[in-house]
Amino acid sequence: TIPSEVELETLMIGEDGKASIMPFGHRSIGQTYQVLNIADFCNECGNCSTFCPTSGAPYLDKPKLSLSESSFNAESEAFLFHFEGESSGIRYKREGFFYTLVDLSDRYLCSVEGVEIGLSKNDFKIVEYRIPGENTTWKGEWIEHFYRMVVLLDHIPEYLKPGVRLS
Repeated sequence: TIPSEVELETLMIGEDGKASIMPFGHRSIGQTYQVLNIADFCNECGNCSTFCPTSGAPYLDKPKLSLSESSFNAESEAFLFHFEGESSGIRYKREGFFYTLVDLSDRYLCSVEGVEIGLSKNDFKIVEYRIPGENTTWKGEWIEHFYRMVVLLDHIPEYLKPGVRLS
């Protein structure tokens, strides 16, 4: 991973149901090497907290990646790579919500609770959005989950992506 910085934007939905794009804040990746937890191989014993080269305990506070649908379904919070046609993507679930991010040729298409947001691949700015009817569940802070999904999708080793066979 190359250390990077980004200014996030999010959608805010007013009481009148109208959406507006607002600044959300600065996020950065400061370390070249990142750690994640592979759910399929983790028994949550805690040994990784002793040997982790970064601060924290990967089984508790690092992104948890599932390698299979069954592993993903068994977790309360996890990421899972997937493919939709020719596009790759990643799913994430947390607190009963399911997030989907698809890597299109010119943008990322993000969706949760019926809300769809298109994010520029160049600067992570919102380039389009669709809010069905009166959506009262959208939370502006969810944009941060999509940022984490992009980081994982763009920087995970190829051999951890579905459909890749090891020789």
